Amino acid sequence: NGPYVAQLAALQSEAAVQAAWSRLASRAPNLFAPAQLDVQRADLGARGVYFRVRAGYFADRANASAFCERIRQMGQDCIPVAR
Repeated sequence: NGPYVAQLAALQSEAAVQAAWSRLASRAPNLFAPAQLDVQRADLGARGVYFRVRAGYFADRANASAFCERIRQMGQDCIPVAR
């Protein structure tokens, strides 16, 4: 329940969030087993509304970064961020 998350995607459809989470989790079940889905709605004005798909929760940025490094090895973008 820490203050950091790993942002995995930003989607324009809230309906696509669960599908993206399931797809990623199925590729690395052991990595995602302790992770929780965290969705942040972001209104970017003229660019539209996005739903940030994030995995949490990490006690510090170092742990979120380590998670992201493993995600990047799978060919997926990942950004450690404070929530």
